[in-house]
Amino acid sequence: MAASGTSSRLLAALFALVGCDRGKSSSHEADAECTDARLSASCADDHYESCARLGYCFAHGEGVSRDDVRAIAMYRTACDGGVSTACGNLGFMYATGRGVARDDRAAFELYERACTGGSIGDCANLASALYLGQGAPKDLERARALSTMSCSLGDGAGCTGLGLVYFDARNDRAAVESFRAGCDRGDPAGCGNLGFMLQHGRGSAPDPVHARALYERACQAERWEHCADLGIMLANGEGGSRDPDRAASVLEAACSHDEAVGCYTLGFMHARSGRTSEARRFFDLGCKLSDRESCDALAKLR
Repeated sequence: MAASGTSSRLLAALFALVGCDRGKSSSHEADAECTDARLSASCADDHYESCARLGYCFAHGEGVSRDDVRAIAMYRTACDGGVSTACGNLGFMYATGRGVARDDRAAFELYERACTGGSIGDCANLASALYLGQGAPKDLERARALSTMSCSLGDGAGCTGLGLVYFDARNDRAAVESFRAGCDRGDPAGCGNLGFMLQHGRGSAPDPVHARALYERACQAERWEHCADLGIMLANGEGGSRDPDRAASVLEAACSHDEAVGCYTLGFMHARSGRTSEARRFFDLGCKLSDRESCDALAKLR
């Protein structure tokens, strides 16, 4: 079975950076803080950092039930009170349509406000919006400058974004180094994108073993497009032994999160094994996601 990954698919996935939620990671300490009544009282007393933390609690369901509407209210209060990261997190909610109608312009303005206020991570989000032309006219030069700045200050997503700028300019070697920096700084998208480059020998000698490990890392961080890449390698036995059961598992996860390549590849696996009804089901899912290969495969089964 041939892998479905192509450079065009990479371009579609590489800059899925708009909406990186900048907040604390989940921990027992965070749960305890989120359930502490003093946090709400502090927010009510106009301690805006507390409002920002409370917004993160509601957005991520840490210690409280997830409530996007309340998260937005807390982020807005904190943003208006001068907490730049809260402006960025509010931008994330608008960029992804969580708890509010999606509004790319509002997201852009909030990312700009956060970046101007010193939230370096949100400068990377602003760069991605400018690269994609989401919420503002496309501006590649400014996107490059913001990505370079945020990467130089240690933000992994900024490095990953800079990698896309280099990839788009056909400077694969520089793209590889930027993706590597993004991965090393903890950005799972950087790991997955580096995996793609190493799998296909772009900007570096082919290294399928390392590519598979990088896809694994990105998939564990719920980068679903790279779960599809991992599933293809597992199914093909590329970069390690074949593992069709695990391949099916990660491909189904990718498909369930609207990654059409996962649906198509899983449909192909079922068709090859004679499980026509299951093949039809996954090809249909891929076709509904506007994947031409899935639609063509579905038509052949009818």
